[in-house]
Amino acid sequence: MNKIKQLAAAQNLTVAELARRIGVEPHTLRRYTRAGGAEPKPSLAQKISKELGVRLEEVMGMDFPVTAPQGKKLPLYGAAQAGLGAQIIDIANPIDQIDAPSFISNVTDAYAVYVVGDAMMPRFRAGEIVFVHPHKPFKKGSDVVVQLNVNDQRHAFVLEYVSASDTKLIAKQHNSDKQITFDSVNIHAVHSVIGSYFG
Repeated sequence: MNKIKQLAAAQNLTVAELARRIGVEPHTLRRYTRAGGAEPKPSLAQKISKELGVRLEEVMGMDFPVTAPQGKKLPLYGAAQAGLGAQIIDIANPIDQIDAPSFISNVTDAYAVYVVGDAMMPRFRAGEIVFVHPHKPFKKGSDVVVQLNVNDQRHAFVLEYVSASDTKLIAKQHNSDKQITFDSVNIHAVHSVIGSYFG
């Protein structure tokens, strides 16, 4: 299956925004991103490839994620201990090291996390791996990892960024549009999600 949606998301683009950039109607491009949908014609795939600056093979899903040539590894973080909450990620202790995709291989402190729970359905599924860029800017509607310091431990959530002030940050889940407010004093960092992979 093609990876149009994932590659667009890696550059903080929606499918609709990508469609406008390549001169097609959003609904036309969306039908190629649905599970079991049609594959784009080579001419359209080439336009997407050129716009996103990726290889045609990546657009068509032939080799995604593309592994970095030097075998760069990323720390992979997983679910926190039982009892802390179904959506919480332990961001202090990696559970594995995984190959870095090429689009993040030059970011020295990039990392990856397993999505846990169903808070980000249907955007991300439980067990999906998301790739995180600590220095890429984000805006309202961006997918982010919110890192918190709570009781001398660091945990994180994968959420959609809404807004922030000097005293609080607001983010939301996808499965219920529920907004969550965090006190700024507890926030260690907020980082951009720039891509994902479901193995």
